[in-house]
Amino acid sequence: MQQPIYLINWIGIAEKLVLSLTRNRTLIVLCVMTFLTLGGVLTASASFASDEGSRATAWTPRDGDWTQFRHDATHSGLTSANATMKFAYYKYMAKTGSAVQSSPSLADVKTSDKGIEVLIGSGDSRLYCICGRTGEIKWRFQASDQIFSSPAIGDINNDGNPEVVFGSIDNRIYAVNGENGSLLWKYTTRDDVLSSPALSDLNGDGKLEIVVGGYDGKVYCLDGAGAKVWIADTPKGPYGSGIQASPAIGDLNADGKPDVVIPAGDGLIYALNGLNGAQMWNYSTGSTWGTFSSAVIADFDQDGKPEVVASGTYDKMLFCLNGEDGAEVWTLGLQSETLSSPAVCDGDEDGVLDIYLGTYAGRFVCVDGKTGKEKWSKTYQSAIHSSPAVGDVDGDKKMEVVFGGYDRSLRALNAEDGSLVWAYVAPKGIFSSPAICDGDNDGKAEVYYGCTDGRVYAVDYNF
Repeated sequence: MQQPIYLINWIGIAEKLVLSLTRNRTLIVLCVMTFLTLGGVLTASASFASDEGSRATAWTPRDGDWTQFRHDATHSGLTSANATMKFAYYKYMAKTGSAVQSSPSLADVKTSDKGIEVLIGSGDSRLYCICGRTGEIKWRFQASDQIFSSPAIGDINNDGNPEVVFGSIDNRIYAVNGENGSLLWKYTTRDDVLSSPALSDLNGDGKLEIVVGGYDGKVYCLDGAGAKVWIADTPKGPYGSGIQASPAIGDLNADGKPDVVIPAGDGLIYALNGLNGAQMWNYSTGSTWGTFSSAVIADFDQDGKPEVVASGTYDKMLFCLNGEDGAEVWTLGLQSETLSSPAVCDGDEDGVLDIYLGTYAGRFVCVDGKTGKEKWSKTYQSAIHSSPAVGDVDGDKKMEVVFGGYDRSLRALNAEDGSLVWAYVAPKGIFSSPAICDGDNDGKAEVYYGCTDGRVYAVDYNF
């Protein structure tokens, strides 16, 4: 069976009229971002212990940077960056040589010029470093085959400068210098690397490790020099499908140390010990064709302990699992297959995190994270594989959910009720997951995404 990442080549893109960007909207109560990071749940730049002075010169991202797929190591998709985009207008585009299905990451990687850069892969086998303000291409790195993996940004070698890590379907994991794109190292696996890397300090030594899945069914943990820390095996699915999902990282069992959660090609969701890759538990989604969307780790039932939420791709289900032992908390039927990975926020300010994701059938759903009950849904004319990003994009102090679709629309919906805030129509379908970040250093965020027309776009209304 063909890998779902390539569905863009045979799913038709429905043409539709441009959505009206002006409409009345009922004001709702103040929505604030929920504190997601539990004790011991780490983001890419955090460490739970370090040797004296070991990170004294290490580069760390600024608040509001989007440094990896789904924003952070727990895969929340939620950012504190905010904007004033009552409408969305074209800011710029950067042209690549093929369809862009990778998702952007943003930070100041070219530190010599003090700007913010957009890092994203393309089907032309290149990783692009793009000026967040102007769209100028600052450097390109040439891999040996297409790049669907989304890059992760971090100071992986503690030299005081950021590096960029990503995978390619040439079977390799790459690390490149953020300043100029020069190769630092490459690690060869036994199959395509479609998975997006996650970065976290897994062993408490003050240094970041890199965790990424391979289509060979293995989960790779590498140190900042590209050396193996551990490798965990998962069986390939019955149709030869391996790992496409990105690993989520958080402390699942309250031992103060981060663990790894990754859905795999055999239809199971795996929890792995972050120190050595030993299996903690697994959960079968019942999806015989594999599970390809990524999981998110957060405290959904407000008991002070994290849960894992993930979809089963082909079984049309959403699962909430106990983080410690993988026991089922609740399940929800989604009526359609899913490749979109969930994002979370307290969209209606009721004190409970809500879950947002799209489906193959064009439904976008909001689910109560505690009960698993659907709160609202919207149906569009074509598939939604883009994973949503969440942030206050219109400056109203309330959260919006932003995602792309095969109908060419980039949409921002009110997180509380799903009402349309604005829509921007792209030239072709959008597979890439958007990033919300202040890429031009004007104090307000923009939305960045890749498009299957071979371009990377920034939209803005902060004029």
